Amino acid sequence: MGLMAGEIDAGEIRALRARAAALVIVVAVSIGLAWVNPAAAKYCWVLIPVVVWTAEHRSARPASPSGPPGAAGQ
Repeated sequence: MGLMAGEIDAGEIRALRARAAALVIVVAVSIGLAWVNPAAAKYCWVLIPVVVWTAEHRSARPASPSGPPGAAGQ
């Protein structure tokens, strides 16, 4: 898999992928916008922290109400 496959759980991987995809989308939009309005493209970069934060929090799954797996019998 990867260099850290045993150290990162699936939720973290999902959040990292969502963050990377959000960053790429904002950069691509700003590049396209720069052809039309360079001043607006500069302000598009201000969206990076907001979009990255939103992507991380939307990709995180809520905790299970029964607790971690295997805790039901304890």
